[in-house]
Amino acid sequence: MALVVFDAVRGQRLRYRTISLTSGFSPSAIEIYSPDGERIHTALTTVGSQVLFEPLSESGTYTLYMSSGGTTGTATAVVDVLSTPLVLDGTPTAYSWTSTGPQQGGFVFTGDKDAKLGLGLSVTSLVGNVSVRVFDPTGRMLLDSGGFAGPNAQGLSLDLPALVVPGPYLVVVDHASSSSGNASLTLSNDATAALTPGAAPLAFTIDRAGKNGRFTFTGQTGEYFSAATELLLGLSFSPGVSIRILKPNGGDLPLNVQPVNPNAYVADTMGPLPVGGTYTVLFSPIGVQTGTATVRLQKAVTAALTPGTSVPFSLGPAQNARFSFTPTGSANLNFGLGLSITTPSPPLMSLTVRNASGALVASMSDNGTALSLNVPNLVSGETYTVELDPSGIAAISGSILLT
Repeated sequence: MALVVFDAVRGQRLRYRTISLTSGFSPSAIEIYSPDGERIHTALTTVGSQVLFEPLSESGTYTLYMSSGGTTGTATAVVDVLSTPLVLDGTPTAYSWTSTGPQQGGFVFTGDKDAKLGLGLSVTSLVGNVSVRVFDPTGRMLLDSGGFAGPNAQGLSLDLPALVVPGPYLVVVDHASSSSGNASLTLSNDATAALTPGAAPLAFTIDRAGKNGRFTFTGQTGEYFSAATELLLGLSFSPGVSIRILKPNGGDLPLNVQPVNPNAYVADTMGPLPVGGTYTVLFSPIGVQTGTATVRLQKAVTAALTPGTSVPFSLGPAQNARFSFTPTGSANLNFGLGLSITTPSPPLMSLTVRNASGALVASMSDNGTALSLNVPNLVSGETYTVELDPSGIAAISGSILLT
């Protein structure tokens, strides 16, 4: 039995390789023990084989035992630290592997607390399956991409959660045993900017695989918003683009995302903002797309309706409106809604009435300049909401009348 000790640091990814065995020397069994004496790995090895470890959970002196199964001879082995650097916003890091070569690679970057980064794996050739995992400085897995297979896969674009712990992060690229390919990794700061409701669309560029767009706005409890994005050059909704709105605590806000045309989408919040604070519109290409796009933010117009009084409105591109009214009188009242659009060539208009609990009362959709909707069986004293949602990104104007 042979014994080897070596020092390692928490979070490092190690690889054991058997370089040579003398003739007659049988495949060897190895055991690795952590600084506190816990066995963390055991495996059989032969010439050319390798053993890869999960990121180490502690720093200190590790012990490797090799047994020969009763035979005698000489073995040469190497313990590598997998720590190829990834440079933030730097040159892509090339990586190649074959079915007989390294099957897992380790890449390291230094992350700052609260940093919001994107990671891209651009594949130029691939046979088999590949996946990416990211570990924080404590060894906790931060993200697991799951696998994707070749040969037609172009790569992965990963939105990393906001970094909590400063220090060295480990990116592990895993491959199936029969996998081979060539790829490059990029680590990027996300494109960031503040959004102002009703302002002109904000142009941004995704110029690196894995890069995302993060755009913040301040919202108050009970408000409704919509976000619209248009793809200008390079990007496509065919591979896919993800649009999300993140709450101040990082969770997702429920959205209704609708295509306007092959190059534009509108995302409406499906309910009022639950809390006041800073929200984030997250734009993430799926795959390794690059190009330019715009994003704009609109806050819903609100107004009260009074029977017999026409209420004018003017909506900007991708903006919605919400009108409220409270009928009075005997129970089971009947009302009518009339919508007059003065904008030439109006888009498809959705008119929806909901009760105080959000349940649907009546709805219709049409693209005419004059729309009417009967709203029966309303309860006296209950507040109802009329939702006006134009399709597309065109500005419209008109008036609404409750009768």
